[in-house]
Amino acid sequence: MLGELDVVDLYEKSSRKRTEGFKDNIESTLRVQTDIKKSIKDFSWIDMMEEIIPHLIMIFRNPNRFIVNEEEIVKIESVRKVTVETIKHLSKNTNLIQTIDDETGDVQPRKIIKCK
Repeated sequence: MLGELDVVDLYEKSSRKRTEGFKDNIESTLRVQTDIKKSIKDFSWIDMMEEIIPHLIMIFRNPNRFIVNEEEIVKIESVRKVTVETIKHLSKNTNLIQTIDDETGDVQPRKIIKCK
């Protein structure tokens, strides 16, 4: 049985010529480079990543928000879509309201904010 064979016995019983031939045909080399400063010379990407990561976290936490909203106050006639931000801005800037109907409570603004 193979499990009962002793490795030392196999080595001793083999011919010296075969053993030397086997040793001569074995070639093994190992090269390890441990000095990382030689392989990587530019570390500027680390500073860039440290600057970008907080912004990426913000995008992942609030995916439906824009980072920068471009807004402009325009006449009511040129606005097609009224958003929640538009109503919030109008409630804070009541000077942009033209009239308020006392019976219905309808508000007619002169100008509102337009998000681009």
